[in-house]
Amino acid sequence: MNKKLESHDRVFKWTRETFKNFRSPEPYDVFAGCTLFEIDAPDRSTEFLVYQDHFDENSGLIRLYAIEAPAECPMREAFEWGDFTWDEYWTHKDCLYEIITPFEPGPVSSRIIAPGEISKSAKDRFVRLGERFPYELKRRHLELGVEYSVYDEDKHDKAQREYDAFMAKYGHRFAKRAA
Repeated sequence: MNKKLESHDRVFKWTRETFKNFRSPEPYDVFAGCTLFEIDAPDRSTEFLVYQDHFDENSGLIRLYAIEAPAECPMREAFEWGDFTWDEYWTHKDCLYEIITPFEPGPVSSRIIAPGEISKSAKDRFVRLGERFPYELKRRHLELGVEYSVYDEDKHDKAQREYDAFMAKYGHRFAKRAA
């Protein structure tokens, strides 16, 4: 193992309880082609952004990657607004956690890894997501909700209100990116 990783001073022991208090703040509050959420470190000293890489139905195991990313972190905000590609963001630190947890109650295993050890499936997903940044994915999700609800007036009105509220709050950020 890399000496830099061996001497990492923030080694956490993850448990199933750690994941019970996950949060899906904006823009991760809708499914947009991948699952991202945030959790507190087991000792509550910091926050992590977690990417769900893979669920293996045969083994019942879920592989997750966790990168230290407090909500107010400028790098995280830059990623969320598209200043970094998915691959650039998930490989910008010297290490992250790979966490294997069972879908049903059971032991959780984790290890600190170098960014180059991220699975091929995660790397492939990052390439497919390309430059579609998290806020753009949420905008597109809301936009599709409006389009798909056109035949149900109640659902359509609700979907349109959600989209309009989102754009009223963030539309200026999208306009800046388009300029």
